Amino acid sequence: MKRNIVNYIKEYGISLFITKSIRRLYLKSNSVLATKINAYNEDKVRQALSSIVLNKEFKKSNLFKKKQSLNSEPIWIMWWQGYDQAPKIVKACINSIRRNNVNHEVILITKDNFQDYVNLPTFVLNKVDLGCISITHLSDMIRALLLYIYGGVWCDATILDIQPIPDEVFKSNFYTIRTDLKTKDPSHGNWTTFFMSSRPRNILMKKIAIYHFQFWKEYNEIIDYIMFDYIIKIISQNDEYARRQIETVPKNNSQTFELRKYINKPYNDELKNKIKTFEQNTYLFKLSWKDQFIKNDNSLYHHILNKYL
Repeated sequence: MKRNIVNYIKEYGISLFITKSIRRLYLKSNSVLATKINAYNEDKVRQALSSIVLNKEFKKSNLFKKKQSLNSEPIWIMWWQGYDQAPKIVKACINSIRRNNVNHEVILITKDNFQDYVNLPTFVLNKVDLGCISITHLSDMIRALLLYIYGGVWCDATILDIQPIPDEVFKSNFYTIRTDLKTKDPSHGNWTTFFMSSRPRNILMKKIAIYHFQFWKEYNEIIDYIMFDYIIKIISQNDEYARRQIETVPKNNSQTFELRKYINKPYNDELKNKIKTFEQNTYLFKLSWKDQFIKNDNSLYHHILNKYL
């Protein structure tokens, strides 16, 4: 931890480190002061990242070539260790996507097969091996490449899908979950990075990949954990076509975060009725494998496992 702090300050300066540290203290607060601090932090990170990724060229054409011939409109999921090593809730989520989307090829990306589908710069792979780039942030680059090269839908491995993903999602040039909630990240509810779809050769996806590569070519410490969101924000502010793609996505799945709040609650009639209200406008629910699940056979968690495992 101490080494990471020292390296962060070396790469970005003490001012940005202090700004982010103060913001972290107020992260759970919704006060006026906390809102101002969050906005100031967001602006400073965005400015710093913009100076790194904008107005630079990254010429690696082989990174954007197909390596597989696939059926159109695949669904991409990634669990680095593979399905057999995944937590039960992850297996249930993957199964829910497979079960509800039988007309689409569902491809699970792992450490053993990712290079069958995409090429990554050698410096990225080296920095993964060195621990500079986490698997989480590696997946950000992989998803952008997959969607640009092959198109389809990217689903995080902790998304519970309760019905077939509509055709409009696959047919849209770009689609994402849009809750319109005033979140404390640069998306502000206008997009999510855990569920995205794209047609092949979408310039938004290409720029997302390129900006990640440009960043990691020069730096060893990530500027912010949610750098992916900042990159989308920067692209939308500097590319009118990309901005229109994002803005035209209709509000959808507005209750995507709600189911997780009840994961350990008894699965009784009261909760069933509440879930029915969620399902009126939501079919994709973002869960987490990091939650502490209680040992209760009557909980929502166990209901999900019983249904999808």
